[in-house]
Amino acid sequence: MKSILFLVSLLIVNLSYSAIPYEKCHQKPKFQRFYDGYAYTADKMFIETGFTNSNFISQKDIRLLKNSDIIAIDLVFSNYPEGGIYEPLNKARLKSLEHAMPFVAKNDFIKWRFIAVGKHLTENSAKSLFHGFVITYRKKPSMKSIALESKSLSMLKLTDYTKKSPEYINNTFTKIFNRKKWENSV
Repeated sequence: MKSILFLVSLLIVNLSYSAIPYEKCHQKPKFQRFYDGYAYTADKMFIETGFTNSNFISQKDIRLLKNSDIIAIDLVFSNYPEGGIYEPLNKARLKSLEHAMPFVAKNDFIKWRFIAVGKHLTENSAKSLFHGFVITYRKKPSMKSIALESKSLSMLKLTDYTKKSPEYINNTFTKIFNRKKWENSV
């Protein structure tokens, strides 16, 4: 009887599990003067929600992400009011993301960041900042790109490097030991 109860509770926990980190909403976000996500060179999609809104302003191109590997998602919002309570609005934003992109909830490998941007902001300056999700992704390879990469790898003669490496290593150590005369060397 205990084992059946345990299995049922385990099933309920697994069914209710979501990879979307709602628990991070009540934690202190990372504060940045400026959003640093622009510096990374990977493909990015910006999904804007607006200053005090949780709904997406535009859902165009979201279907592109369904056939991509999502690497990271940053929830970016203004630090206004400074040190404010962002939990309810950010939870609503996450629910909008889950509703628009349910496949994200099944992905345990996404790196999540919650970033509050700005310092000493006024309401007008906060409204002018980006609020929403920055999704870093990688397009899944096509058959053509796989064939091209395979061809370029086969053109490398890896066997030449492996044949030379033991000789190079032996030669290097031999030179060192011949050059340096150690007493009591072990």
